[in-house]
Amino acid sequence: MKNYFWSFRYNILVLFTLVISHSNFGQISYDFSIPLPPSQEAVQTVNENYFGTYSTEEGESVYEINTLGIWIISTVYNSISKETVRESSQYTVRNGFLFGVLKNDSIPCVLDNDRYYFGIKNKELMVGNQTENKLKKISNNKYIINFIENDKFVPILIIFKGKTLTVHQFDYDSSTEIFNAFELFGRHKTDQMEYVTLTPNVKEWRKFDYEKLIFDKGKNYYL
Repeated sequence: MKNYFWSFRYNILVLFTLVISHSNFGQISYDFSIPLPPSQEAVQTVNENYFGTYSTEEGESVYEINTLGIWIISTVYNSISKETVRESSQYTVRNGFLFGVLKNDSIPCVLDNDRYYFGIKNKELMVGNQTENKLKKISNNKYIINFIENDKFVPILIIFKGKTLTVHQFDYDSSTEIFNAFELFGRHKTDQMEYVTLTPNVKEWRKFDYEKLIFDKGKNYYL
């Protein structure tokens, strides 16, 4: 997978664990062999009226949506010692800004216990022509982002309402029987986990209320 997930999953949620993983013996992890819903073609981005930048009140992560697709902007925090800044010609601190970390730019920093702390913004394309992830439209304000994981897909439901974007992670009790409605694509087991891959066909999906797919309560981001 590409650098995006790595920062995206590493910080998530920072945004969001994409596959539920349990430590107890005999648990089941579900994914899909095709992007959902199967009856819809993939799109590059959402309706234009939802374009903009969405963030939480805490501002720990940001979604930017435009004609190119859906982006995630996260902050990677780091620090450097006061001694290193003093002894290296690469770094300089002036008026609360650290020079030398970013090329031809400075970043705000805070000195605490002889270390300068700073954050670097990381912007990655989550959905768009350059990614393997698939975005599919359910209705005018509801979409599923299908994240690719080991050649399988894990869905995230996103809902727009007014100036709010709600992101619902795929979350479930591994003992659920709700996925029995879908055709089995394959399964394999390890000592502590059973991995089940499903392939809902169009007929199954049309009979199935997608909101019964188990998603968490969601996290709100504001325009």
